[in-house]
Amino acid sequence: MSTVYCQINENDFKLTDEQIRRLQALKDKPITYDEDCPELTDEELAQFKRVSPRKKTAND
Repeated sequence: MSTVYCQINENDFKLTDEQIRRLQALKDKPITYDEDCPELTDEELAQFKRVSPRKKTAND
């Protein structure tokens, strides 16, 4: 099972102190799966396909 992590650079966005606190609190919460959002197996995750072409970056 894969989990995607994202780091937010506070300098890129104008977030309020409350928004920053709420986002930081989320990183410690466990993922909650249910019938509308079930946990996917590695095989199911492998079936996902990119729908848009990758954009070139400075490293390309």
